[in-house]
Amino acid sequence: MTELLPTIEIETGDQPECAVIWLHGLGADGHDFEPIVDALDFTGLPAIRFVFPHAPMRPVTINGGYVMRAWYDIVSPDFSQRREDAKGVHESAVQIEALIARENARGIPDARIVLAGFSQGGAVVLHTGLRHAHRLAGILALSTYVPLADTLAAEAHAANRDVPIFMAHGHGDTVIPYDFGQRSGELLQAQGYPIKWHPYFCEHTVAMDELRDIEGWLHAVLVRAGKPAEALPILHDAMRRYRNTQRRFEMAQVYEWMAQAHREAGDANGAASDAANADSIYQQLGARAIRAANRAAPGGLTSREVEVLARIAAGASNRDVAKQLFISDKT
Repeated sequence: MTELLPTIEIETGDQPECAVIWLHGLGADGHDFEPIVDALDFTGLPAIRFVFPHAPMRPVTINGGYVMRAWYDIVSPDFSQRREDAKGVHESAVQIEALIARENARGIPDARIVLAGFSQGGAVVLHTGLRHAHRLAGILALSTYVPLADTLAAEAHAANRDVPIFMAHGHGDTVIPYDFGQRSGELLQAQGYPIKWHPYFCEHTVAMDELRDIEGWLHAVLVRAGKPAEALPILHDAMRRYRNTQRRFEMAQVYEWMAQAHREAGDANGAASDAANADSIYQQLGARAIRAANRAAPGGLTSREVEVLARIAAGASNRDVAKQLFISDKT
C-alpha cells in the first residue's frame, strides 16, 4: 500500500463535494499555492476541498545533487534533450493516485476531482491524469510540459480522452521555455485532447489575468461535473450577475458554459443560441480593442494597450484580444 504524502487541506465549505489536488513546483512545498484559495471566487459552486501535497525530498542533479522537495529528478536544464527521470515520474504518479483514492474514500468521485500543478507539479498531473482509469473533472497544468511524451499515446487511458485541459505559460519563462511548453500543448491537440492553451506576458509565475481565467475554468469544469440540468440554474444566476456589472467578457464565458451544459442536456438549439451569443460578444469586444488602439495618440499607449497591439499584430483571436483589454473592470 502506498504511503500517503503529507498534505495541507483547505475546504471552501462544509461537506465538500469536489476536490482540487494541487502540486507545487521544484523546491517549493504544499504551502506555495495555499493563497490561491483566497484569491479565487467560488460563488455558485459546491464546497471544494483543496489538497496541497508536499513532494518527497530527493537529490536534484541540476542543483548539484542538493536534496530538496521534488516530484522527480531533473538531469539537464536543456528540456529538448528529453533526459528524463522516468522512475521518479512514475513514483510520483502512484502517490497522486493514492491521493485520488483517498478522496474517493471520503465520498468525492473522480468526476468531481481536478488535478492541478505548477511547473514540475504540472508535468506530474498531466502524466497521471491522462493515464488515470476514471474520468476526472479536469487537468490544470501551469508553466509546464508533457513528461515522457513518447509513451503517452500507448499508455493514455480512454477514460480521459475528452478531459478538459487548461494549459498556461508565460512568454518570458526562462525556467521552462515558452516554446517547449507550447509544443507540449500542440502534442496534446494532435492526439485529440480538448486542450485550451493560455499564453500570458509573464515569467515563470502565475499572472493576475491567469488567476481570473483559472477561476472561470474551475467554474466551468466543476459545474459541469454535476448533471447538466443542475448546472443551468447556476449558470443563469451567473449570467444575471455579470450582466448587472457589465463585465462583457465574463458574460461571453458564461454563455460558453451554458452552451456546453445545453449540449450535454441534449438541447442543440439552446447550445447553438448560447454559442452564437458568446461569439457575438467576442466579436464586439475584439473590434472595440482595435478601435481603442487606433485612436490612441502616438507614444501615449498604456502597457495594456501595447500588449493588445502585440496580440493583434500576431493575429490573435478576438477572444484573446478581448480578454487582454477587457478582463479588468474598465469596460
